[in-house]
Amino acid sequence: MNIDNEGINYINQELELDAFAFTKFYLEKYENISVKSKIEKLDKYINDYIEIAKKNL
Repeated sequence: MNIDNEGINYINQELELDAFAFTKFYLEKYENISVKSKIEKLDKYINDYIEIAKKNL
């Protein structure tokens, strides 16, 4: 696995971003659980990814 000290290059992989986005979307929409990342700016990327996915449905 190729991870830098902050794990940024790992989470930027599209598959991982997709998995994080699905988890956040599902938990917030269906389980009423608020999901916040401890990694700086990750929530913005995930929210942007979710919004783009919604537009493509």
